[in-house]
Amino acid sequence: MKATHSCKKILSVLVFCLMLTALFATWALADTEYGVTVNGKAVTDANKDDVLSDGGKVRYDPDTNTLTATEMLSTALDIEGNGATNIVVTASGAPSVSDLTVTDAADVTVENTGSALVINGSADITCSGEVEIKSAGNIAVCGSLKVNGATDVTVTTEASSPAITGTADITCTGNVEITNTKGIAVYEMLTVNNAADVTVSGKNAPTINSPASITCSGKVTLTNTNNIVVSGNLTVNGATDITVTTKASSPAITGKADITCTGNVTIKNENQIAVGGTLTVKNAADVTVSGKNAPTITSSADITCSGE
Repeated sequence: MKATHSCKKILSVLVFCLMLTALFATWALADTEYGVTVNGKAVTDANKDDVLSDGGKVRYDPDTNTLTATEMLSTALDIEGNGATNIVVTASGAPSVSDLTVTDAADVTVENTGSALVINGSADITCSGEVEIKSAGNIAVCGSLKVNGATDVTVTTEASSPAITGTADITCTGNVEITNTKGIAVYEMLTVNNAADVTVSGKNAPTINSPASITCSGKVTLTNTNNIVVSGNLTVNGATDITVTTKASSPAITGKADITCTGNVTIKNENQIAVGGTLTVKNAADVTVSGKNAPTITSSADITCSGE
């Protein structure tokens, strides 16, 4: 009886050891996850060099916390970072990416060094770092752009088409710069919240082809070489200095301008109307509004300032 009992005891111990061995083996074989997902697929140490099984167009470097996507053509990307992940999307001969959604990332860079579109759709980006969208000569965002929580936001192109063909809705803590050296910067409504300095420039077509609403703590600079600066109403709140300049044959601001700031306000059109509606300025320092060959302000002006 004792021998039988001992055998059972030994067998139980062996079975327990085998179970532990199997469990440890399972743990050893489990993939390491990095807290990043791409189009719903978790990034692990097993798939980091070819996340979407497309030949390595999307890959992740855990040493630098950087997710890189290259030549995505018509593919949409939905990326969830882990708060520290940098997102880099690059291309040259084809669109960098179709619709782009980024959640909880650090820096986000989307660039096309060739003549193709950068984002061939809309972009919705939430991050804690810088957002850069750069084009060598085509549309930067072929749709709407929404940015939340970023520091600096930069969109640049040298395109005869708009830099952003839809609306731009940007909430950030740093500077906003949207530049098109050949055409429209933002085709539809521009909304900026909680920024520092805001700079928007265009050429040969309206800089902002719709109304603009800007809330910031720094300077606002809106310029165009020889066309409308804001095609619609302009509202600015909380800024320091505000400068709107052009040499256009059309009004610099085609609608009304409603400005609240603590510094100087300068609205100049060297060839035509400065403000094609009412002008309201509150709490400013010096205020300068100038036009040529037509009324400087086509409607009324209500200006409160501490300077000239």
